Amino acid sequence: MEGSSSAIAYVQEGIITSANRAWIELFNATNAEDVVGLPLMDNFLKESQAAVKGAIIATMKKKWLFGEKLSAKSKLGDSDETDLQLDFQLAEFDDGPHVQVRIAPGA
Repeated sequence: MEGSSSAIAYVQEGIITSANRAWIELFNATNAEDVVGLPLMDNFLKESQAAVKGAIIATMKKKWLFGEKLSAKSKLGDSDETDLQLDFQLAEFDDGPHVQVRIAPGA
C-alpha cells in the first residue's frame, strides 16, 4: 500500500482504519492520524455519498465486480469540485473484513 502511487484507504464499518501517503496528500491531510478514525464519507460531497456507501455495501457482500469503477465528487483542499474514479476491493485482516478504496493517480 505504501509503495503505491494510487491513493488507498482501508475502511471498516464506514470508518477509515488506514491510509497511505498518496491518500493523505490527495485529501490535504498532514499525516495518517488526520484521517484514521474519520468517516470515509467526510471525503466526498453529499451528492456522491449514497453511491459510495452503496459500493462499500456491495463490496462487503462480494457483489462489487473486480475492476468496476465509481465516479464520485470530492472537494480537495481549496480546489473546485473534483471527479474521482474509485475502485473497491474486499480485504480480510485479523480484525475482520475491510474495504480497500483506491483512487488512481491523476485523479
